[in-house]
Amino acid sequence: MHPVLCLIEGFPLAPTLRERIDVALADANLFRQEKVARLSIISVEELEALLGEVERGASFGALLLEWATDPEMARWSARDFLLARRGGLALPSHTRECWETIKLEFHAELFGG
Repeated sequence: MHPVLCLIEGFPLAPTLRERIDVALADANLFRQEKVARLSIISVEELEALLGEVERGASFGALLLEWATDPEMARWSARDFLLARRGGLALPSHTRECWETIKLEFHAELFGG
């Protein structure tokens, strides 16, 4: 099991903060069960990017595990992990479609038609 905390706003996850979170969780004896992975903290934007990778064929659980066990990237944000290891932030098709609809509606509102 891989617990995930998804926040609407971004979260400034960096090595020192990640370390403090891990220590606080350990001190509180949280997520210490045998088959429970480390808590992942992601933003909605990062969730969308992870889902974009899933749409490309990756497994959501495998992506979280890859990030959590990456010796260089585990203490950084999912965004940093995706940029460094996957070459960018892939938006899933439903997100691209929503943005296209919003863009067309906004254009029509501004310029008519």
